[in-house]
Amino acid sequence: SKMADIVLATETSDAAIYYLKEARKIVDSGDATGISSVIQEAINKGARFLELGVDLSPREKAKALLKYVAKSDVKELLGESGRTISNIDRQIAEELVGVINLSSGEADILEAIDKAISKYEMSYKKNIGLYNNYESLYRRFDLVPPHQLGKSLDETRGQAIARIKASDYT
Repeated sequence: SKMADIVLATETSDAAIYYLKEARKIVDSGDATGISSVIQEAINKGARFLELGVDLSPREKAKALLKYVAKSDVKELLGESGRTISNIDRQIAEELVGVINLSSGEADILEAIDKAISKYEMSYKKNIGLYNNYESLYRRFDLVPPHQLGKSLDETRGQAIARIKASDYT
């Protein structure tokens, strides 16, 4: 349903903003770029290969956060819907949120993250407005919306839920 799509888009945007801001803090601290962070990442990978328990370095955490956002929401990042996502699309999405590699500088990564945050903030504002409009229609009739922000369908199942039809307005 339309309301379910709006709830999903709102919650996805909210989570992406959070993860991007966490990655931004790490990159801004200087712990995700530079030769020492690259060396630490290589040492950690070697230790993990030897099955030693090693926590993620700040660089690895930032990379994981950015990759997660890029992979989980390729269609939103590219502004595409209804088409098959290719490997090139995934690569472009990763570049849009910021890629941490040997050649990436801190300023470039921060700029990409800031642009991605802005895109998700705009999406969040648009969708929260749409959600509030739909929710107010249900509340107007003292009804519980079938989909609610921050609640799983399991929480709303079993409650008296009604669908509003156009005929309810006449």
